[in-house]
Amino acid sequence: MNNLIWMLVGALGWGSISYWLGRRSVRRIDAPSAFVPKPASAKPAKSAGPVGSGEKDENISEYLTPLDETTTVTVEELSSIVEQVDLFLLLGRHDVAISMLLDRIGIEGDGDPRVWFKLLDIYYARGDSANFEKLANSIHVRFNVALPSWEDCTLQAEGRHGLEHFPHLLARISDCWGSSASLNYLQSLMKDNRSGERTGFNEDAFREVMFLISILEQEAGPQ
Repeated sequence: MNNLIWMLVGALGWGSISYWLGRRSVRRIDAPSAFVPKPASAKPAKSAGPVGSGEKDENISEYLTPLDETTTVTVEELSSIVEQVDLFLLLGRHDVAISMLLDRIGIEGDGDPRVWFKLLDIYYARGDSANFEKLANSIHVRFNVALPSWEDCTLQAEGRHGLEHFPHLLARISDCWGSSASLNYLQSLMKDNRSGERTGFNEDAFREVMFLISILEQEAGPQ
């Protein structure tokens, strides 16, 4: 990650960095190689259908944090959802984790990109190229990011680059860093995509924007 980004984050204190590192999802994680038994109280869940299929798991509600169209989700609640997903991944319950994220995306619409990227990483780890490609296209339409195709992921791994390739953006972020204006600006960078007509950021740069937003949200505390 760009040194200037770490300098900006360091200006807010290492507590914020530790918080984010403890809660962020692991990028391109591998699926667990060994089976881990699920808790005795848990019931079997059906495999989640593809993105947009509309299929629902009749038993999934017992695992979920209740959400509906009137729910306001705070930064802490979002972190809790991601932590629940991480727990089910650890238990080998990928079907439950996927269903939780699909339900969250369905409720929130455009929502928070961290939820979308979490689901994308799971599809990649599972080798589910069909749903990966479908979700990647949906992310590109909703957010200002150009995602590599499934086939490009390995080829582009060595050539990735982040916000250091956008010095004018880094300069503006530095000028207003730590203020509400910096958070608003970073959020605008994520979603100003003109319905997918622009190429958008490469994936690494977009994830760095998400990283900076997470730090600023933690620093600001509950809203």
